[in-house]
Amino acid sequence: MLGISILHCPYCHGYEVRDKPLGIIANGDVAFEMCKLVQHWSKTLILFCNGKSTLNDEQQQQLKAYNISVVEKEIEQLIHDDGYVKHIVFKDGSLQNVEGIFARAAFEQHSKIPETLGCAITEQGFLQIDAFQKTTIAGVYAAGDCTTMMRAVSFAVGMGTVAGAMANKELIDETF
Repeated sequence: MLGISILHCPYCHGYEVRDKPLGIIANGDVAFEMCKLVQHWSKTLILFCNGKSTLNDEQQQQLKAYNISVVEKEIEQLIHDDGYVKHIVFKDGSLQNVEGIFARAAFEQHSKIPETLGCAITEQGFLQIDAFQKTTIAGVYAAGDCTTMMRAVSFAVGMGTVAGAMANKELIDETF
C-alpha cells in the first residue's frame, strides 16, 4: 500500500488521489501542517490521530472551519485491495472508508557511516550541510534524502550535482 495509496507527500502524489475521500494519519503540529497541505485535494478529508488528539484549540477550530473531521479512535488495521486502501478499521470494530491516506513515517538514517565519521545530525535526524552540501566534517559531502525532508529524485539529483561540483573544486584547490 505504501506508495500506492498510503502516501507521504501531497506534492508528489496529491493529484493522483484528488477528489477522493482522503485521510491523514498523524497527530499534533505535524497533523495540522499535513491537513493544510492536503485540504485542497479533497472535499472529504479526515484526520486520524490514532488516539487522543494533541492539537491545540486554535488548530482544532481551523480544521473545523475547513470541514476537516478529527477522529481520535485507535487504528487496528488498514484494509486494501491490491495495494489500494479501502477502509481504516478501528480497535472498537468500526470502519471508515478512505481511498487514500497521507502519513509521515518517522525518518531514520539507514547508514551509520556519516555518524561514525562524526558528521553533525540535525534535530530532525538529517545530516547537517551547508549551501554547498558540505557536512561538518572536512571532505565529506551529502545530498538527497539523508539531508532534507524533500524526498524527490529531482531534489537529490540537483543536490548531488552541487555536492559533486564542490567536492571536485575542493580536490582541485588541494592540488593546484
